[in-house]
Amino acid sequence: MRTLMNLLVVCAVFGMMSANAFAGGGGGGAKDDGSIVVKNDGGGDNILLVVVGDLGGNFSLTNFLAAGGQIVEPGDTASFDVPAGSQTVTAVFIGDVSLLVTGTGTAQPFNVGKNQTVNVSATIAGGNTALN
Repeated sequence: MRTLMNLLVVCAVFGMMSANAFAGGGGGGAKDDGSIVVKNDGGGDNILLVVVGDLGGNFSLTNFLAAGGQIVEPGDTASFDVPAGSQTVTAVFIGDVSLLVTGTGTAQPFNVGKNQTVNVSATIAGGNTALN
């Protein structure tokens, strides 16, 4: 039931979000040389929407799902297998109950080495999503 509710939350939020809040980017390729693990450290009931890859500057629900985006509950992680090189993580928190975007989304590049796992912590800083 919670997963269904989360999906409904995501659909509602994407109707309210502006594509300008996000910047896509990152590498491509078929070979999985490393991984990025993103942890939702936002606290409370804040759900994290996170994706690795180029969304063409358009963070619509269709592009989010097509790019392998994941919904991450508080305290959980999402793992992405990626080619070695620079990869952009794009993320935003949404409120579980309020159906509102908690803050501005962010996109940040991370360098992934061959056979390396890069751990990223997603937090809320000053009302905005921060990736460390």
